[in-house]
Amino acid sequence: MQTKGRSLFNLLRMNWLEDPQISAQPWQIKNYRELGLEKLFEMLLELNVSLDEERFKEYASTCDNPEELTDALWLGGEDLSEHDRIYLIVFELWRRFLPEKQSLSLFCDELDQLIDLYDRTDLPNDEPLQGALSELGGILDQSVDRGQPPKEVFTALSEYCAHDLERFIYDFAAAQIDLENRALASELLDGFISYVSDDKWFQFLRARLLFDTDEEEAHFMIDRLMERLQEEPDFELLLEIARFVASRGSREYFFRATMDAKPYLQVEEDFQELLALSCEFLRFFNQAQVFEELSSMLERRANTPLEKELREGDRDLTTYFSLMDNLERNEI
Repeated sequence: MQTKGRSLFNLLRMNWLEDPQISAQPWQIKNYRELGLEKLFEMLLELNVSLDEERFKEYASTCDNPEELTDALWLGGEDLSEHDRIYLIVFELWRRFLPEKQSLSLFCDELDQLIDLYDRTDLPNDEPLQGALSELGGILDQSVDRGQPPKEVFTALSEYCAHDLERFIYDFAAAQIDLENRALASELLDGFISYVSDDKWFQFLRARLLFDTDEEEAHFMIDRLMERLQEEPDFELLLEIARFVASRGSREYFFRATMDAKPYLQVEEDFQELLALSCEFLRFFNQAQVFEELSSMLERRANTPLEKELREGDRDLTTYFSLMDNLERNEI
């Protein structure tokens, strides 16, 4: 994933928080939002940029965004990192002093911050995040109204975010369905489905959303999606479909999804994931004997390296699909 502007450093900090052993300079991963104004101006002075609030606003009045102002303030030189250090400070000062003078990088930085807080469950309520996503949709719509292709617009904007926007919007919409916030989930799906690079996952959520009110139509949508997956394989989506339909007691669709996954099993991790899912949901179908057999199979393979390629003649693999086929045809 390419990143631009502030998002490059947001991503580096996110990765460093997950793994502090990552190589990074302290200034690259510092939380500038926590620093006082006096400290920020001191740091600029150390980089040969002498400013106070009044002079900062005066310089900023001639620029459209923090990137332009940084270029104007940097004296140049061989040390390109000096430019980035100035940029991070200027960006934070702009964010505080000029909230009304927005830019794409500033908007996306705030969106990244809200997603971070949401992921850490530190956001008191979702309203600020919902508002930011609504504003995001507005920015995308305006670009499309000017004649730009929807998917290209979304891809270009995503480069200013450290998070995977497409994945986050999917996860957030799925969470709203789980919370029975159906109106918000529908709004998110309708608002972004034409922009994302792969809309199959969003189509799946539409089917989930419809299931409680029109089960027949939801099954029709899943039928079409599974047909599409024959041409556009997605193993993880097949597992999600199997997981969902099993939880709703749709025996036919569960076994169809697991059988359709067969051509896409490449390594041990794929097979174990499919086994675990099957064990988890066979209880819905009163298949205790098959459950025990698959559980033993999963336990037997527990120490197999997950990256190991599956052999065509793998006995467990053959047994698994024979059992699934018999279950699908009600022969067990």
